Amino acid sequence: MKFFNQISLQTPESVELDFNLAGVGNRAYALLIDYIIWSLILLFVLIFGIFFSIQFLDIWKNFGGDDEQASLWIISIQLLILFAIYVGYFVIFETIWQGQTPGKRYVKIRVIRDDGRPVRLQQTTLRALFRPVDDTLFIGMLLILFSKKKNV
Repeated sequence: MKFFNQISLQTPESVELDFNLAGVGNRAYALLIDYIIWSLILLFVLIFGIFFSIQFLDIWKNFGGDDEQASLWIISIQLLILFAIYVGYFVIFETIWQGQTPGKRYVKIRVIRDDGRPVRLQQTTLRALFRPVDDTLFIGMLLILFSKKKNV
């Protein structure tokens, strides 16, 4: 008898594997832990970025540069760095820790591929690049709640 929170996968060697699926609560708790860690990293980077920006603008003024143009460049670079950290956090941890981030490891859940194998760099990168859309529109949560397999 299979419960609604389990999925069975058949490997190429014809071995059937049963996996317990994480619910919305476990996933949200893991994501909360990850976002707390990510926020601490972000805080450190922003403090460093503010210090660097002040120093850079001071040097830029000494050479007679335009403050507005330099400020736009600094903001653009900081946004790129923040996005790289946001995507990189999930890509690095899910690739190295075989589908787990610190939050997922604490909650004891992981991301796996459709055939039960660990995710690879390509899958984690695509997941991380689409994460901002998912976070903004709560698409992932809605898909989990309304899909039949509950494993989106």
